[in-house]
Amino acid sequence: MKDIKPEWLVYEGEDTAEELNRCDERFKRSVAAAAAAAFVIAAVSMASGFFSPGIDELLSRGDYGEGSREIVLDLGMDIGGRRYHEDADILIREKELSEADAYHLFDRCAESLPAELAQRFGDGHAVSSDMDLPSEWNHVAISWRSEDPEIVTDDGQLLLPLPAEAVSVRFSVFMHAGGRIEEGQIEVPLDPFAADPDLVAERVAAGLSEDLSADSRGNVLELPADYRGVALEWKTPGVRFPTVVIPLLLLAVLALYFSKYDALKRECAKRRSAFEASVPDLSLRLVLFLNAGLVVSSALDELIVQTENDPSPLFRKMREIKRRCDASNSGFEAAFSEYAASTGNRDLTRIATMIFENSGRGSELASKLEAERSRQWYERLNSAKARAGEAETKLCLPLMLLLIVLVIIAAAPALMNM
Repeated sequence: MKDIKPEWLVYEGEDTAEELNRCDERFKRSVAAAAAAAFVIAAVSMASGFFSPGIDELLSRGDYGEGSREIVLDLGMDIGGRRYHEDADILIREKELSEADAYHLFDRCAESLPAELAQRFGDGHAVSSDMDLPSEWNHVAISWRSEDPEIVTDDGQLLLPLPAEAVSVRFSVFMHAGGRIEEGQIEVPLDPFAADPDLVAERVAAGLSEDLSADSRGNVLELPADYRGVALEWKTPGVRFPTVVIPLLLLAVLALYFSKYDALKRECAKRRSAFEASVPDLSLRLVLFLNAGLVVSSALDELIVQTENDPSPLFRKMREIKRRCDASNSGFEAAFSEYAASTGNRDLTRIATMIFENSGRGSELASKLEAERSRQWYERLNSAKARAGEAETKLCLPLMLLLIVLVIIAAAPALMNM
């Protein structure tokens, strides 16, 4: 093969013989890897067969409570002179509990229950609240019966308040396993002085409500003066002032205090917006009048006449300045320039300065005002684009909430049928 040089084996910058050698080496490595994989698979199979449990171990039953388990055995059969193999699924049930095993289990359960109760009730301390009685121990079902029902119920609920002379309560314990039952006795110490006063008051009210609601003797219901050692005082509830109203009123007062200027702020913002929107309109009107051949003073007079009914704050102020200047026989351009400087609006200040400095040069002023108007409109366009972007951002949250609602509505039928 090394002397043969077929065209498809020729590589640019490489010798064909070296390429053939590399192909041989790759083949040897592939064969070695395949052989190693086969060896590993065979070894794992042998190890699993060696360490797998025997048939006797598979068929052994588990102890009571471990539950049943399912095994699969290979079943070989000779039928008609031929050998057949099938998988047999067999359920290995747990070992039946004998009488001796059952009572041994019951004895262990009875020995362990005091420690279990001590752990649940606080390391052996006396009990002063409801008890969480266990219902199962190592596959032994447990039921309880109170031997002191006037103190504690079968499910461990204390009938508070506890009598001061009570030091313990007795329970009968019934243990069930494998169809057998055994009864035992357990005593639980009580501490009547450690009971939660809030819980005692709640239980007293609940017990009294139940007992008095069931009483139908006599023409008038008699109210007891004490209940299980607790002195009682009865009176009509009357009208209770809802205390939650006080913080709500305080919050309302604070909200009113901090929002008392909100209406004025909104009105000022509206006027400021209208004022700023009128500045480009002012420059546009002046450019039109100047280009029509009017001098600056005549253009300003014509502008004020045409905007007589305009509610804009800017034009309204210009009319006021014009009336004041006519009354005092002073120059409108200077007064308007002072007003523009007082507003702090840079665009209006530049326009007023141009009018004041170029009041005698109409054509030159018109070109400057035209350039200023173009710049103002460009800035307004950029500002509008920025506000539109902010509006899109603010709409993201409502759209997300709407999408979540639509997903829930679409998925609700499927979830309800699960």
